[in-house]
Amino acid sequence: MKRLLLLCILSGIVGALSGCASGSASRGTAPDRSFIGIDEIRPFAHGTAYQVIRALRPEWLEVPPRTLALGAYRRVYLDDLFLGGLEALEQISASSIAAIYFFDGPRATQRWGTDHSAGVIQIRTRH
Repeated sequence: MKRLLLLCILSGIVGALSGCASGSASRGTAPDRSFIGIDEIRPFAHGTAYQVIRALRPEWLEVPPRTLALGAYRRVYLDDLFLGGLEALEQISASSIAAIYFFDGPRATQRWGTDHSAGVIQIRTRH
C-alpha cells in the first residue's frame, strides 16, 4: 500500500515537472533582431524603409564610431542591387518591401567583400 501511494506521488511529481518543461519550450524564441518580416512592415505601408527601421530596429542605423573613423559606411542593397548608404532607405517605399535583413560587419564582409565592414541592410522586395 505504501509503495502504491509512493508510486502515485512520484508519478504526479514527474507529470508536473514534464508539464512545466514542455510549457516553457512551447512559448517560442526571442524575435530575430537581424530580420524584419512583412507582419512588422505592414503598419508602415505609407512610409519608407528608413521609417520602418528607425521605428523597429534603430540600432541598425547606428554605425560604430571606430568604423566611421576608418571611412566605412553602412551599405544598402535592394534585392541584390547596391543602392548606396543609409540615405537610400528614404527612397524605398515600405509597401514594396517583403523583408529587411541586417548583416553585421563580419557577415557582410564575408558575403559582399572587405569594403562592407560597417554592415549591410538588405531590402527584399515583393515579387
